[in-house]
Amino acid sequence: MNTIKVVYPNLIKGLKEMKEEVKEECLDIFADFFKKFGNLLNKKNDRINKDELMKILCELLMIKHDGVRKKATNCLGQFAIILSSK
Repeated sequence: MNTIKVVYPNLIKGLKEMKEEVKEECLDIFADFFKKFGNLLNKKNDRINKDELMKILCELLMIKHDGVRKKATNCLGQFAIILSSK
């Protein structure tokens, strides 16, 4: 789980500032991570800032690029599973 502490800030930066292709890759990584390691994130709540990530994902749902919106929707679905299992 130390990996997420190292990678998380870079993924957030990619979602906020980078080109659409980078955003899509970051969203794919987050979705895969939530799918595979969601249970661990529930046990270790300090690994990611869930409020910040929720805000960013919701903002990405409103941009014009179709690919980013689609991947943001998928990522949000995987993230919702983590949020609902509190």
